[in-house]
Amino acid sequence: MWISKSPGDSSIGHLSLGEIRYLKYKIIALDIDGTLKGDSSLISPYMLEILEECSSRGALVSVATGRSLKSALIFLRQAPMIETVVSFQGALVSFDKGQKNVWETFLSPDQVSLS
Repeated sequence: MWISKSPGDSSIGHLSLGEIRYLKYKIIALDIDGTLKGDSSLISPYMLEILEECSSRGALVSVATGRSLKSALIFLRQAPMIETVVSFQGALVSFDKGQKNVWETFLSPDQVSLS
């Protein structure tokens, strides 16, 4: 199921703001590049409205990205409803806009030497 980036943009998705009001999702995870961030470096006002509606309905709105936590947080200043970030290709999971790391994993020196 897709959420459109802008009203009437059926090439990207098919959920309208009206339809989102009836969904019962507990968590919504989005990528940044190509999903929240298109050609512009800004999240569209329409997408922010959709995400705010999801958050107000009790859904945990989060991002999962290959970006570093710092890079993701700079971009997410636009979206105060997004507080959970999965960054570094899943190697770090943070709550409270990066203030609380709840899971992390690192490559061992042996794994690094193989690459």
